[in-house]
Amino acid sequence: MEFIKTYNLKLTTLSPLYIGDGRVINGNDYNYADELGLRLPPDGKRILAQNQSGRDKVRDISVFIRNGNGDAYLPGSSVKGAVRTAILAAVVKNRRDDRIIDSALNKVGFEGQQYSIMRAISVCDSLPIDDRDMSICQKIDVYTDGTEKNRPIYRECVKPGISVNLRLNIDVPMFKTLTEQAPGEYIFDVLREFRAQYKSVFRAKFNCNTPDYHNRNIVYLGGNVGFVSKTVTYPLYGDGGLDKVSRIMQQKFRKHKHDLDVKKGVSPHCLKCTKYNRELHEFGICEVEIIDEVENSI
Repeated sequence: MEFIKTYNLKLTTLSPLYIGDGRVINGNDYNYADELGLRLPPDGKRILAQNQSGRDKVRDISVFIRNGNGDAYLPGSSVKGAVRTAILAAVVKNRRDDRIIDSALNKVGFEGQQYSIMRAISVCDSLPIDDRDMSICQKIDVYTDGTEKNRPIYRECVKPGISVNLRLNIDVPMFKTLTEQAPGEYIFDVLREFRAQYKSVFRAKFNCNTPDYHNRNIVYLGGNVGFVSKTVTYPLYGDGGLDKVSRIMQQKFRKHKHDLDVKKGVSPHCLKCTKYNRELHEFGICEVEIIDEVENSI
């Protein structure tokens, strides 16, 4: 019997990707990066100079997560989190009954239970990402009519078109408590299902031109990808999802008029975007591919 399946993955950023570690630096620190021991994108000064004016010249920049050597890297936990969300969405959507919350969150074990199905999945961190593959990106809120609002928020991101390698390990007997499908096949199926749901209930409501990635295995990673791509509220509540999300948003952000979201037909009512090379992108869209399966001797 096979106990462990190991896959080599390639993940490619299709839009700017931000994964922070909580650190924020001042825009002026770019002038003293060497003295401060900061490893920052070489194009940062140019981008900040282009985007800043008047009293807003000094900005705070949320930096990308880095290891002990100061190298940017992609944490495997971020990829596992995206897979977890897609699996949970499939569970709550396809096993809907009176015990859905207990079976999805407790019995199936998505909340850190001893026998959590997610213990069957582990993803290793990537190798370091070159500083030349990083960039500084400004947050842009896009509304349903296509109106864009630049926000004074800057993030250090991995540029679009950068590939990193990761390793996915799956405990086969534990995974079979979830599905009899082959692990790699099942994961890509739920990722595609989650992507389709996201587009239907959220992305399709916004009249703006961002790239659309047909027939690709998409994951939403990192910060600023938005509530809908990080939660399973829409799959869990079905037709009542819009009203539920609107209520959640109104409770969390009372000044933003989310109580009007139901009338607008979408909640949240803005799409989190940025621009790279003058092209509008959603944050954190990545493609994941299986390169090969590793032979295990176990």
